[in-house]
Amino acid sequence: MNSSPPPSESGSHPGFEGIDHVEMFVPSRREAVGWYGEVLGLDALAERKDWALSPGGPLMISNDQGQTMLALFRADGHGIDPAVRVTPSVGAFRWVAFRASGEGFLRFLGRLAVLNLLDTRGEAVTVERVSDHQSAWSIYFADPWGHALEVTTYDYEVVRQGLVKASEKG
Repeated sequence: MNSSPPPSESGSHPGFEGIDHVEMFVPSRREAVGWYGEVLGLDALAERKDWALSPGGPLMISNDQGQTMLALFRADGHGIDPAVRVTPSVGAFRWVAFRASGEGFLRFLGRLAVLNLLDTRGEAVTVERVSDHQSAWSIYFADPWGHALEVTTYDYEVVRQGLVKASEKG
């Protein structure tokens, strides 16, 4: 007897629109909102305020009107349903990547000196640390609580030209 699932029929998948949110555990949601606001322009979503007021509920932050969100939970996990909890050593992710336009990526790079970001090894993140993936550019860093983050762009030529111009000036 074949116990494999039936082949997928066209249109049977949900047709994802994108990643809705990523859950992150932080010691202070207020402090995290401040940091994510300063570094990535993310802010608390007023329309999800009721969730944050609920014991154990998430504080939802975004910079695109909730199309992509981070769900900030208290690090102690108070109120989180243990049935849906994943042990970090088993189900952890490597990092969260935020996509930017080429211009937005260059603006972010221009702010690195004032942001004083560190990577996951505690080393300073500078423009020289930009990764050239031949069809994309990325910069990697960590938040103050150790979550690995990335800003990436697929506007390869825009960034390449911007980096060339910056090196000619500097």
